[in-house]
Amino acid sequence: MAPVYLELSDAGIIAAGGAPAGILKLDGPGRTSPGFALQDGRRLMVGRTAALQARRFPQQTISRFWDRLNTEPLRQSGFTAASHAELAYEHLKRIWSALESAGDGVVFCVPGHYRRDNLGLLLGIAGELKMDVRGFVPIALTAVSPAAGEIIHIDLHLHRCEATYLRASGELAQRDTASVPDAGLERLYRIWAKTAAREFLQATRFDLFHSAASEQSVYEQLPSLMAALTDHQTVRFETEKGGSSYHMPLQRRGMVEAAGEVYARISDMVASLIERNRLAGRPLAFQLSRRACGLPGLKALLAPFSPYPAEELAFGAAALGAAGCWPAMAAQNADRGPSRHTRRPVVQHPAAENRDTGGGTRPTHLLVENTAYPIGPDPLVIGSSPGRGNGAIRLAGSHVSARHCSIYREGGRVFLDPCSEQGTHVDGVPVTERTTLSIGQTVAVGEQGAPLRLIRCLPADGRGTPLTVS
Repeated sequence: MAPVYLELSDAGIIAAGGAPAGILKLDGPGRTSPGFALQDGRRLMVGRTAALQARRFPQQTISRFWDRLNTEPLRQSGFTAASHAELAYEHLKRIWSALESAGDGVVFCVPGHYRRDNLGLLLGIAGELKMDVRGFVPIALTAVSPAAGEIIHIDLHLHRCEATYLRASGELAQRDTASVPDAGLERLYRIWAKTAAREFLQATRFDLFHSAASEQSVYEQLPSLMAALTDHQTVRFETEKGGSSYHMPLQRRGMVEAAGEVYARISDMVASLIERNRLAGRPLAFQLSRRACGLPGLKALLAPFSPYPAEELAFGAAALGAAGCWPAMAAQNADRGPSRHTRRPVVQHPAAENRDTGGGTRPTHLLVENTAYPIGPDPLVIGSSPGRGNGAIRLAGSHVSARHCSIYREGGRVFLDPCSEQGTHVDGVPVTERTTLSIGQTVAVGEQGAPLRLIRCLPADGRGTPLTVS
């Protein structure tokens, strides 16, 4: 049995495994497990459960234990864990309990800023959990598609942005890395949440931060709202309270300007990486992690550094890429024990193998009555109370759960994840686990009435080339 491949980003740890390799669930129904820990009395919550309570209990929450993986005592009091390493142990323990039977051992895809002491601690934590560690690879090394000669990989973690320079010539090698602390998703979302709340108060007289629960709701909506602003100049932001609905448009320009200081630091980091490697004027290929793809204005920020448009990598590209690369990498490292690899053979990337080639079976939209919702990597959540944001589809009807099911694109294919025991049917057949969807299929949710249909939208030229939805 092949190993499990863990993409160790504190923005959301991702696991891949199986044959053929696919993304695995690792934190309840979720495909990611963010690096949060929350102490609730004597109970320590980690991962998704803690992240969903972080704004309600900020003084009881820590989210830097993967970024600062060390044994120094915690500054915050009241935690049963004594150090960042102990919190990382508890988080990895939860993840591994869901994955232990999914593979034979584990390969860690680690952030570029991890050094020997961080890897030593991680190896010790894994040993305590009886995880058979096969090796360590940088996230960028297995995430990128090596077709280009010189590549800069951009990634956003919870508390830092990283840039990695790689060169493909016979084999793919990592040449240099750079990172900017306190320039990650946590900082950006905090800026955008405050900006949105201020504009919302001016436009509607409604305070989005009137309670901790309301503030938590804002942060839960931000990823889908910001991702939508990468494709649109304006998105609708709405909330409800006491039976009343409040809404206003969010402008891409305003969000980009609000992030100006963080974006300037990211730009300086990239410029420094290019300068010290003498890459100015070279045909660089920028490849962005899925975490980086959801930031409005980031591609425009990188445009002056390369004549080519930045490429968006698939969700879980590092974990999936490791699944494709590891057999060849392990063969080169036989009998040497777990070590850190900084180069790999050039092999076909699993995400590229699954890429939509324009065949006629892959849907691009979900048709709900008269509205077509684009299917992307961020799930369309379907139910009677699916939350807020552009990915929420609210359905009325009996036996429709609050969050009944979700539909999303991964590696060029479209999947349905049932989240309810009330009944989800594809073409009249009940489904209880992740299912691949094709064009023309119908999805019935509870007894909500007309089924939802998977469709494929074509461009206005009518030549049959499908729209790219990613």
